Amino acid sequence: YRVFAHLKRQVGAPQKALLRGPSGDTQVTLWCSNDYLGMSQHPRVIKAAQEALERSGAGSGGTRNISGSNVYHQTLEQEIADWHGKQAALLFSSGFAANQGALSCLAELFPDLVYLSDFENHFSMRLGMKLAGAQRLVFHHNNPTHLRALLQALPPRKPRIVVLESLYSMDGSIAPLHAICKTAKTHNALLYLDEVHAVGMYGPSGAGVAQQLGCAHLVDLLNGTLAKAVGVFGGYVAGNKNLIDCIRSYAGSFIFTSSLPPPVTAAATESIRYLKKSNTERYLQQVRACQLKALLLLHNLPLLFNASHILPLFVGDPVKCKQATDLLLHEHKVYIQPINFPTVPRGSERLRLTPSPHHSEEDLLQLVAALAAVWRQLQLPTATDCLKRGLSLNRSGRQLQQLLDLLQQQMLFLQKQAAADSSSSSSSSKKEPCPFGVAAADQWNAQCSSSSSSSSSSSSGGDWQEALDQERAEQLVRQQEALQQDLLQRDLLQRGLLQQQLMQQEKLLQQQLLCSQFFFTDSCIGPNSINSSNDAAAAAAAAAAAATAAAAQRRSNLKETAPPL
Repeated sequence: YRVFAHLKRQVGAPQKALLRGPSGDTQVTLWCSNDYLGMSQHPRVIKAAQEALERSGAGSGGTRNISGSNVYHQTLEQEIADWHGKQAALLFSSGFAANQGALSCLAELFPDLVYLSDFENHFSMRLGMKLAGAQRLVFHHNNPTHLRALLQALPPRKPRIVVLESLYSMDGSIAPLHAICKTAKTHNALLYLDEVHAVGMYGPSGAGVAQQLGCAHLVDLLNGTLAKAVGVFGGYVAGNKNLIDCIRSYAGSFIFTSSLPPPVTAAATESIRYLKKSNTERYLQQVRACQLKALLLLHNLPLLFNASHILPLFVGDPVKCKQATDLLLHEHKVYIQPINFPTVPRGSERLRLTPSPHHSEEDLLQLVAALAAVWRQLQLPTATDCLKRGLSLNRSGRQLQQLLDLLQQQMLFLQKQAAADSSSSSSSSKKEPCPFGVAAADQWNAQCSSSSSSSSSSSSGGDWQEALDQERAEQLVRQQEALQQDLLQRDLLQRGLLQQQLMQQEKLLQQQLLCSQFFFTDSCIGPNSINSSNDAAAAAAAAAAAATAAAAQRRSNLKETAPPL
């Protein structure tokens, strides 16, 4: 049974909220918000909504087919199409409605169509395919080999479309898009990609995982939302002009509902324009996600490891899952919603953490301390317990060794960058080989070439971006010894992983500098089983020890502005 908390969000503190209770309001820290970057409270987004409200009113006036289509919709659709490099885009009232409407009407456009759907696809996608009444084949989650076998078994002339998500929200797994796109195109299949949890978060301009991995041009139809990283409301599909026009003409969830009001569309347009140019929020969010992953790993908490910004903690019991969130809320002022059936299968109940760029390092440490206390109080399964029971946490000894190798490469790279920073203030424009993988290297080189223009434009973000940069610099210097040595190093010493060397290290700073690019590496994609949680902690600790010198040198040259990633 689900119980909703009554929260009052506060402008200026996206990571906080007031919990309404019988004795008054209590401030809590939010750790499960889908407003991933806090853009719902960005001053430019709020200002755009206010101006549209004063200029055009609160409502749209009807459906798009009657009187509810206006210049705000057209401007936003053009902005979305440009964002994803597509010919056209179409707005819906939500990402759910976009999936349902687009997928349900494709069967009318392509008679005898076959859907090939990933096993873990969202309910809105499954519902859309069900309403279409066409044949649906399900391939194993993130398994291009099984998809290939299903495609090869179809008659050559039978129309087919592959339907999947780029980032799956409940386990944080990322689809092997290169392999799936190649398989789909080899067998003449269209490709429908849901990027709801990825738009705004990944890629040089925040257009999603497909842009990050360099395969956006292979996606025929893309679904996205304006209600998560964009921070507003609504959904959309983008793609070929003719396909979008057909969906506009046939999709019931578009035709028979009122359109988005002007304040919403104006705010979404401004948010997308900002996210196209600013990497600050994405950078800080990735830093916080990496830091939190390391802390959970070191405290032997059962993190379902992945390469994304979504951090699931396995519980495996619906009653204890609810008890855990109640204790976190009422005793530790930490708000996390339990994830139970039917959102996830029975027996896989979990907590789902979503760190934001607005969470401080103190917030991270307080969260992990609260989680560790609740885990002990309720005797919930640790990572070691899960492994003894044969449960997969998506980790393997091979994967951890690859992570260690990656961190060592990054250490050498940061040493070169630190030397370049100290010798010349213009060194950021120099292109250096980047050891973060092909996709990340392409992104790094593109951003280095435009660093001079982006640095000048970043000042237009005003106090918002300056506050983020100032918080980052101050948190790194002020809280490192006082908080980390007290909570982290004491725990590590008790477990005998680093002994006396660890007393001199600044672990969170090193994790920030060395782990911020641990996204989208091949070692992170695909489910694996871990050998032991001790191996995980030892690998992370060894990587931190090897990077001590590089982190210390980097800290001395740290500037107030976040480096482009």
